[in-house]
Amino acid sequence: MKEGLLAGLLFLLASFSLESNGKVIQPNKVEVRNTNVFLTQNEKYYLSNKKTLRVGVNLPSFIPFDIVEEGQDNILYSGISSEVIAIISDILDIELDFYFFKTRNEAIAAILKNEIDLITSSNGYELQFGLILSEIYFPDRPILFRSSKINEIKTVSVAYEYLDSERLRSVFPHIEFFFYPSREEAIAAAVFGEVDAVINDLLSLNHSYNNHYIGDLKYQEVIQEVDSKGFAFSFDANNTMLRNIFNKVIASIDTNTLQLIVHRWNGGGITPPTLNELAYIKENVVNKFGQDEISVVVMPHQAPFSYLDEFDNPQGILVELLNLFNIYTGVKINLIVEKELDSAFSLLKNGQVDLVAINESKSRREHFLISDVILRNPFVYVTHKNVMLHDIESVVTTKNSIIKEMMDLSNYKNIQTDGYLSALTKVVSDKKSTAIMPISIANFYIYQYFFEDLEVNGINYELPNAKVAFAALNDNKELMDFVNGLLREIPKGQIEVIANMWRKNAVVANNTWKDYKYTVYTLSISMIIILFLVIIYIVLARKALKIERNLKNQNSEQLNFLQDIVDSIPHPIYFMSENFKIKVSNEAFKSIFNYQNSHSFYFLKRLGYPQYLKLIRRHKEVIQLNESSVEDYTLYIDNQKYVIYHWLRAYSDINGHTSGVIGGWLDISERAKLLDEIEDAKVEAESANSAKSLFLATMSHEIRTPMNVIIGALDLVINYDYSSDEKNKHLNIAYDSAKDLLSLIGDILDLSKIEANELNIIPKDANFKDTISSIFNMFYGLAKQKNVRLIKSYDDTIEPFLMFDDLRLKQILLNVLSNAVKFTDEGSIQIKFVNLGVFDNHQEIKIVIKDTGIGIKQEEVDKLFKTFSQTSSSYNRGGTGLGLMITKNLCELMSGKMDLSSQVDIGTTVSMIFKFPIVENITLLYKNSVEDKDKEEPFEKKKILLVDDHPSNRIILSKQIEQLGHEVLTACDGYDALSVLDKNVDINVVITDCHMPEMDGYELTRNIRGRFFSRNNLIILGLTANAQADIKEKCLLAGMDDCLFKPLDIKELESRIHVKYNDNANAKKVKVSKPNLVINKDVLIYLMNAGVDLTVVFDEFVKTTSVDLSKLSQSNILEDQMELIHRIKSASNMLGFQGIIKICLSIESKYKLEDKDIEHLQSEFNDVIVAMGDFLS
Repeated sequence: MKEGLLAGLLFLLASFSLESNGKVIQPNKVEVRNTNVFLTQNEKYYLSNKKTLRVGVNLPSFIPFDIVEEGQDNILYSGISSEVIAIISDILDIELDFYFFKTRNEAIAAILKNEIDLITSSNGYELQFGLILSEIYFPDRPILFRSSKINEIKTVSVAYEYLDSERLRSVFPHIEFFFYPSREEAIAAAVFGEVDAVINDLLSLNHSYNNHYIGDLKYQEVIQEVDSKGFAFSFDANNTMLRNIFNKVIASIDTNTLQLIVHRWNGGGITPPTLNELAYIKENVVNKFGQDEISVVVMPHQAPFSYLDEFDNPQGILVELLNLFNIYTGVKINLIVEKELDSAFSLLKNGQVDLVAINESKSRREHFLISDVILRNPFVYVTHKNVMLHDIESVVTTKNSIIKEMMDLSNYKNIQTDGYLSALTKVVSDKKSTAIMPISIANFYIYQYFFEDLEVNGINYELPNAKVAFAALNDNKELMDFVNGLLREIPKGQIEVIANMWRKNAVVANNTWKDYKYTVYTLSISMIIILFLVIIYIVLARKALKIERNLKNQNSEQLNFLQDIVDSIPHPIYFMSENFKIKVSNEAFKSIFNYQNSHSFYFLKRLGYPQYLKLIRRHKEVIQLNESSVEDYTLYIDNQKYVIYHWLRAYSDINGHTSGVIGGWLDISERAKLLDEIEDAKVEAESANSAKSLFLATMSHEIRTPMNVIIGALDLVINYDYSSDEKNKHLNIAYDSAKDLLSLIGDILDLSKIEANELNIIPKDANFKDTISSIFNMFYGLAKQKNVRLIKSYDDTIEPFLMFDDLRLKQILLNVLSNAVKFTDEGSIQIKFVNLGVFDNHQEIKIVIKDTGIGIKQEEVDKLFKTFSQTSSSYNRGGTGLGLMITKNLCELMSGKMDLSSQVDIGTTVSMIFKFPIVENITLLYKNSVEDKDKEEPFEKKKILLVDDHPSNRIILSKQIEQLGHEVLTACDGYDALSVLDKNVDINVVITDCHMPEMDGYELTRNIRGRFFSRNNLIILGLTANAQADIKEKCLLAGMDDCLFKPLDIKELESRIHVKYNDNANAKKVKVSKPNLVINKDVLIYLMNAGVDLTVVFDEFVKTTSVDLSKLSQSNILEDQMELIHRIKSASNMLGFQGIIKICLSIESKYKLEDKDIEHLQSEFNDVIVAMGDFLS
């Protein structure tokens, strides 16, 4: 009945109110792609006949849904509803005609008369007139906002077409409602004081608030009891076909598109949730919680997070967030204001509240459930303007602050206040203090109250960001799940919008005396007490003043005295406080740094920042550990280096607090300089020793080449059945190589040459072709063993007699040919000697040695001429890597050149060029040589006394001398020798071992020359195994005529005796023995051939050596031990017992005898006995 009456009135009204305009522009349309809507055949047929939809729009503008702006030639229609109807038009591919009405009722009347097809931005109001609604395209929750100037709500404004007036009065019976023609007017009525509050949809109210009335309205609550039906399109009740089509299209528009449209028109504030968001939150968050309201504690002095406005109503970011909780869930939020955090925690623990807004910390997480973080804020320093942080002495924090848990404040005075406002007030009064607080709170209060005095002086990077969150009891997990669920579902942009909106726009209520009544009471009582104490103090102070002055004078005198004592110390001394300022120092310290006061600038200027920082860290470590530190330290002051003995000692006051460091130093630069010089001398000594070792290693390598020839030639004689001539040929080759080896050993043991790090080239007249032939013959047999052809090509035009170092040339050819034979497994080795001509009486010769061996990679060739270098493992066949390096050096010493070229799997070619002087008057030289030979004296038998402490040596040497045809007498030591000389006055020659116990050879010689001075023709020859150059000099100084070296060559001995000590003869030879064998059979066979009875000699060796080993194990005197080692070595050397010799040499080289050495000697001696038993049997 009511709907029919209203419809009839509207019919009459509509006939005078219909307006249309043919040209309407819709800007800012959203483009929607790939949207498919399934329509029935009847629906498609309906649209094809319809062609154009007539859309009714209400005037004046309903912002932000319907915004109509009239121009000269057109009308601009925009807003949320405009963009939604434009999307529907695009999807249905149908044109739109717009009709604009001055009132809502006129539009309803037009649709009832079929003059239009639908009305935009409709809600439950249209249902009163019998119209039907489509599915809503944007949800709505009525919101109550109050004026910021009003505390109690008595009157409320509402747009008349928004909600049913009867329903509102039934829900709010004590409130008077006033209805306005548009929602904009209803909002303005609340802002300008016509009413106390307004009820409106959140989106239009939010748009007006953010664009025009920010700060004038405050959120109150969501009205759950009234349903506005949301925003939809309204149709005539008979036009269900069009309504159904619209429902399908609206359902096909995705939520993101609708959210984008709403976000563009929300005025920059909170965007209301969509239907899907509300449904999801209700199902997954609200229904699981099951409570209708919660109580939350907020702090009144933490703007902009939470504070009280001028009407004592809670406001701020957290309050706005809780309002957003209410909008999303409908759960009522009760706000409880508490000034003290301890009181808030008490309410929480007693169950009087559900949540407390706090700063998160580790300790609080241990006692409460903490929600997800709402906001993060860095902690900052707030100081007076133009104050540096390093001048700060005290830090102001609030009570219950988490700063003390996470930051070390031990170096500062900590002041606690009731709140952030009190903390900033304290900083204003104390310029050397700083307050630490979140940056949002700091900026807000400085902007509101302290912008003339205070400033943010930087971020505190020691502290993590302040994290604002909610705290609940540990057993209230459902509540925390509810809070976290909302925080995770509400878009983060919404929370950021709230934070930005409240940062500097809040108006905080002025504090009254009630807020500080306890402070006022405390101050009043304190003033009375202080006044009483002042009176007492004045009375007592007058009496104490005279005493104090006397004490000050005494203290001043004592301090001056102590300062004079400190200044009298010539070394720098100082005291550095815990703030790293010099409080006390002496004149020596001040003179170094030009130091005048306690400012660190002088340190920094003279030391430079890196040194200054390093010293400060060291002092800080001493203070922290409360201990002393002493170490050598290097300082650079004004680019001058000081090495100091720096000492530090922590100083504690009478309370036990470490308040600084006492330090000083001694300048030890001279001592450090001396130590550096000692180290340099040590390095030079080690370098010299290294050079000696390198030379000895080089010569060791050179020994192996002739030894290889000797062993190879003797192997052919022993193991192969050759004719007598062939055996003699091989033995001659071995003998020549042995002679060359003796000459080479002379260089090795000549320490004077080693120290000079050089070898001498000694040219002499020689037959070049004979030298070449001897080397060729050495390697011919070795090459034949490997089935390799050794081919010699000699240019006979080469001058035969040249002046060159025969030994060094042989050494060069030995090294090259040895490598050629070693690395050639098949094919041939060619040796060419080419005459390059005679220039300035010098014969120039080119020697080419070419093999068909494995060859060498080009990158490996250069390595061959470096010390101790060899090719890679694929080419390496043993050796020390010294051969070619030595060969090249010898070539250069002989003014020659050497080149090497090689190809892998083809072979290697070595080319050498020499220039040797030609020897003149060869015939005359040859003739003189023949004449000298003819003039040789006939053999004369001599009587020879042989003196040696070792029986084996005496036996072998006696046999060798007897083979020469001489008579031999023997003596076992010096005393025995003197006795023999007394009895035999016809002795011609004395051969004595230089190294003997009791009386050695040198002392024996001096005794002979003293006692038998009348025997002028008596020849004394020294015999020793030590082939150093100074030994011969020592022998001559003792009175000997010459010195012979073991092993003794028979021909050499004969030559020395026969020509009466010819000093120019070469007296070096090395024993021929196979390495790594217990006994050397070659030596033993040689001795047997010389007529030595090995059974007798070896029995004597065993008895004597057994006694020596027994004495060796019992002796504790190093000199006696070395004496015995030498005896054992000398006897073993004569018989070729190589293992024993090696052990003795090792002991002598380190000049120390250990238990393991005696064990090794005994073991080797036992092996020799076994091996000799097998040999003699």
